[in-house]
Amino acid sequence: MKKMTDIPPATAESFWAALQESKRILTEALIDLAKRQAENERVLTEMFAKTAIKINALTEQVTGITKSNGLFAENYFFNSFERDELNLFGEKYDKLLPGSKGKIVNDQYDFILVNGHTSTIIEVKYKAREGDIEKTLKKVETFRKNFPEYHKHKVYLAIAAMSIIKNFWLC
Repeated sequence: MKKMTDIPPATAESFWAALQESKRILTEALIDLAKRQAENERVLTEMFAKTAIKINALTEQVTGITKSNGLFAENYFFNSFERDELNLFGEKYDKLLPGSKGKIVNDQYDFILVNGHTSTIIEVKYKAREGDIEKTLKKVETFRKNFPEYHKHKVYLAIAAMSIIKNFWLC
């Protein structure tokens, strides 16, 4: 180990040289750090892009399953009414109107049962959830505007579901 006495005394030139060497080492370290940071950002961006692609694919699959479940439920209940006599709420119906869109006010009706004095709007859900009752109640207003030919009809509402969440009726 060197003793303090073994180190030559500092001169302006040696001090300047040491300072320059420190600056070079620090500059190299900062450049290396910037390169590593840029590489980390590139890797993270790439990972994020791959994750986003996977999430989008998964979202499409879930959306497809949800849509299929909804169509299954609609077909099930529609076919049940079509096969059987059109009786509901003590009424005999003459017509079963499938999947109608609002003509005047934007709304959608899964299907509607109609006779000479009564219309029943049937909202179909694969799984009935909180909020479905309130959304279905609003369909009476839009129905009367969208189907003025039935404006004098008594209107019933029904929710047909493959399953219902616990305490649905308390919503």
